[in-house]
Amino acid sequence: LSFLPSGQYEMTLFRDGTNAHHKGTDYRKETRSVTSGETVQLHLAPGGGFAAKLQKKI
Repeated sequence: LSFLPSGQYEMTLFRDGTNAHHKGTDYRKETRSVTSGETVQLHLAPGGGFAAKLQKKI
């Protein structure tokens, strides 16, 4: 996440669920705290994807 200014962020992540390779509507929503120095690794189903919302903590 080196593209972010330094600081703490809340990341809301929508990513492929366990059965996404069979069912395209299967997804998981996760929320966690991250910093600009972190790396986020994701496993994507074939043809899958993700979306993330990053919000700076005050």
